Amino acid sequence: MYHQQVSLKGSEQEKRVLVPWKNAEVLLPAMANIEVLSLSGWLKQNPSNSILIRQTGPIPSSCPEELCTYKGKITNADLESFGLYQLDRTVWLILSGLPYKHQYSDLHLGSTVTVYNCHMCAFKQFPKICIVCCMSSSFRVTEFSGITPQVKSVKPSAFIRKWLWRYSVTKMMIFQFSRFLISLYNKFHTSLCSRFDWLLEKYVNCEMNLPKRDYMKEFLSTPHSCLLLGREIDTKPLDSFLPVIPLCSDIVFDSALIHRVGYDIIQNLRTVEHLNSDLYWLYHSQDQDVTQVLIGYIQFCPDTGGVLLMDDTGCHKCLTLTGRDKSELSFSSLNGCLVAIQKYSIMFEKFQLCQYPNCNSYGDQSYVRGSREDHYLVVSISNIEILIKNKKSKVSTDKERVLCCVIHKESLLLDGVSSGRPHFRFTAFGYFLDTSWSEEEVHDFGNDALKFWKERYLADDVTWTYAGGDDKTRNLLSATKILLFQNTSVKWYNTLQPGKHYWFSSEGGLTPVSAKSSLKFLKKAEKQAGGKTCVLVPSDLWVTERKLDYRCQQMTCHVCKNSSMLSEISEITKESFQNKMVSFEGRIKNRRHLPADNQQYQKKTTSLSGSTSCVSTLDNRKISLTVSSLDAEEEVVVYMTLTNTRYPLGLLPGHVIRFRNLERRVSRHGSVYCQYVVVSTLEILGAGTEPLLREVKEPEMKDSLWENALTHHLCEIWRPPYMSLFQCVTHIHRITKLSFKSTCLNCNSIIYNGECENHLCNPDHGTKFSASASFSVDDGTSFANVKCYSGVVQKLLELSDIEWVNLEEAVKLQGDIFITSNNDNGSSVEFFLQTLRGGSHLHLPKQLLLKPDRQTMSQDVYYNLDAASSSDFPMKAVDTGCGQVETKCLPILHLTCLDIRQLDVTSYVMYNLTTSS
Repeated sequence: MYHQQVSLKGSEQEKRVLVPWKNAEVLLPAMANIEVLSLSGWLKQNPSNSILIRQTGPIPSSCPEELCTYKGKITNADLESFGLYQLDRTVWLILSGLPYKHQYSDLHLGSTVTVYNCHMCAFKQFPKICIVCCMSSSFRVTEFSGITPQVKSVKPSAFIRKWLWRYSVTKMMIFQFSRFLISLYNKFHTSLCSRFDWLLEKYVNCEMNLPKRDYMKEFLSTPHSCLLLGREIDTKPLDSFLPVIPLCSDIVFDSALIHRVGYDIIQNLRTVEHLNSDLYWLYHSQDQDVTQVLIGYIQFCPDTGGVLLMDDTGCHKCLTLTGRDKSELSFSSLNGCLVAIQKYSIMFEKFQLCQYPNCNSYGDQSYVRGSREDHYLVVSISNIEILIKNKKSKVSTDKERVLCCVIHKESLLLDGVSSGRPHFRFTAFGYFLDTSWSEEEVHDFGNDALKFWKERYLADDVTWTYAGGDDKTRNLLSATKILLFQNTSVKWYNTLQPGKHYWFSSEGGLTPVSAKSSLKFLKKAEKQAGGKTCVLVPSDLWVTERKLDYRCQQMTCHVCKNSSMLSEISEITKESFQNKMVSFEGRIKNRRHLPADNQQYQKKTTSLSGSTSCVSTLDNRKISLTVSSLDAEEEVVVYMTLTNTRYPLGLLPGHVIRFRNLERRVSRHGSVYCQYVVVSTLEILGAGTEPLLREVKEPEMKDSLWENALTHHLCEIWRPPYMSLFQCVTHIHRITKLSFKSTCLNCNSIIYNGECENHLCNPDHGTKFSASASFSVDDGTSFANVKCYSGVVQKLLELSDIEWVNLEEAVKLQGDIFITSNNDNGSSVEFFLQTLRGGSHLHLPKQLLLKPDRQTMSQDVYYNLDAASSSDFPMKAVDTGCGQVETKCLPILHLTCLDIRQLDVTSYVMYNLTTSS
């Protein structure tokens, strides 16, 4: 607001009035309709403090003209060209909607200002508190900054001139605008301020139908109505003015999800015998909101060869899916570029290092608490958009670069462990080509080179010579170069792929190393390459992929299909297959962790697993992957022992993977499997992560079991054929045992008073509620003891879901409950369970879904009673009143109850009539 001297009609003196901008034309009616107020009186007339409400959207106001006053100190003015100032380090002042011609000259860093007649908005997300100024707002500098003011002329942003000065927006749109800008500022500070206008224009939703602003109407309207209170905007509920730009530091994984996965696994276990193997490795995928756009710099890590997405707030590891080489964007062009990712997911892997007790040794083991977690972003290369390219990718002259055709790449290995300076290295085989060759010549040579190496692997002989092509081609193919990547040059590990062509650029050039090199690990590689030249790759190497536009007519060669030396899984599993080294593509079906064969690596892997190299997270275990073909017809098992290499990301069920140079082996039982060796590599092509524990709806699963089970009497179990599952209508004689307990997910200790009894346990543990019961049944033909677990106990006691949850909470407070007989001195919970244990509802006929308990019953007995010996029939004394009579009885049936239903008498009678007829 500005003060301006005007002459009022009917008055001889001039008056000062407030106008929205300098040199404004003021149209006033007759003096009789004018009320002259002092500035202090005008400021005291309208303001009223707003009430802050914590919610996602703006504060709803009961009065449309409700305004407020705020006083604060300017602590940040870096976004002043967009009309954004930070007050008191927490509140953001937004002047973007005011159509000023010149920036306020008194808004300096450190000045204290008072803002009148402004809108205060509170949001659940950042920025939480915003002060938005409209046409009725004004401010006054109450204390000037101690910093010497500089003459400044800030040009307003082109975006706010085009959008916020021209169209009416809502409070939510202003919030989205400020959140977008503040997020970019926090991510890159002032390094990209010149690009903020371009990014705003790129991601603004241009399809929104926004009405144009009327400044005079906003200023003179009564009651107050400004650009923020318009009701004429017609937008869809899902429309967003500007997307969310999350910071790298704000990308976190909800740890409660992984705890829930572990809890669901435990709920499906009858014993804790396999807890160590089943809970050793957990994973979960968390998809992000589609309205978010992730912006950051892609960097290839010089220490581990991985891919990082970074900004000024932090960085995250990325698993980039190449999509089976169908993307037009080359992987090498991403290094150092500012990119935008529209769609991504967060993958979380957790290695639980607790040692859970076995059933037979409960209480004899010492618990070891600890876990290792690893979360990373899963991004498809087709969802990556380059915003700003890296200038280093452009090379001025051909003298500074070399064209290389990469044929073979080996694993990323660790060196320097004994010296205390671990670092990675890898080797690759390739050919340096003449830069004057045409694309057709480069294509043909690459195809010949792939054929040459494929036949070399088939021959498995280092003295083998290539018989195809002319003498010139054979001489070129024998001139193989060994490329040694070590130290910071390992960042190109994921970039180099066999069968592709790359430009290698370096200021010092690529220096060959003598064939008689003292590097011992190159001896075998030199022998395989025929004693050819080894090239030590410099640390300043820059790699750029050269994509060939030329395609052969048939489009069936290895270069065009990029399927060098790939075999089908169906061919690999055949007995007639002779190749020792194989490469193939497939989908990971499942993953297991087995103890490592060699125990000498345990100390080394444990000591290095927490270092920056991330050598192994497996704690001396090997991975067993079952990989199926893409049509899911054939499958093969791949074993990986990752004791001396980086842990690969993305080895998850459902992912499409490409293996190269696996060693094909045959087990003692004649089954074919593959071993990941030193020269092997892998590449994740696509995502399709399957849940670790498939969600099976219990009612649907139980309904299918009921349909497949026939109704029988208990006496029929003693005669063949053997029944693994059957229905039976019986009376429950009595409940002999009830057991309830709540245990810790980390150490399996009892929960008492809501806390784990193990004081060394992690306080952020989950809990598992276990319930079991034993009862006796009689259907008139025989007698049986029956056990049931979990939800079946709830049906046995006929408790509602609310009562079952309350029982679980009561058990957490009391600890474990074990009832075999009535006890008058028990707690109220125990008295309640004793009442249910002897309730009359138990004596009603029930329909049970049963199966024999193999662990308790002798298999020879329940297969055929006629084959039982006399010792299998127990002696029982019966009191007749006149004396005791001993007789032999049938062996006691031991059954497990899978479900309980109330008896449908009509269906049961109709079934008996049908079967009897």
